[in-house]
Amino acid sequence: MTYQSSDVCGVYSIQGWNPGADDLSYEGELELQEDGELIVARWVIGPDIMFGSGFFEGDKLVLAFNFIDPYQGAVTGVVMYDVRASGQLEGRWSVFGGQLRGRESCTLLQKTGPLH
Repeated sequence: MTYQSSDVCGVYSIQGWNPGADDLSYEGELELQEDGELIVARWVIGPDIMFGSGFFEGDKLVLAFNFIDPYQGAVTGVVMYDVRASGQLEGRWSVFGGQLRGRESCTLLQKTGPLH
């Protein structure tokens, strides 16, 4: 199935697992908004805020992201979400220089409209 940006615009709750972790590593929120042909993203996980942007490729939502880590400085990564018919997003992510992948499960809390 092919999706459009408006199909995923909204606020999601996140449950995530850091690379190599079997137990839940973090919880937070993800907000996705349409901005022209792109989707912009904002993750809030505890005190950390991450920003990203990306696009659809078929039923995959691909987003590049960045954030400031207090120990490593600027960190860049990529996440690829599978969009489920239920609206759930199931993602795999990695950061530049990382050798393992983390994963996220995102549940829609509220639909939103485009950024502009």
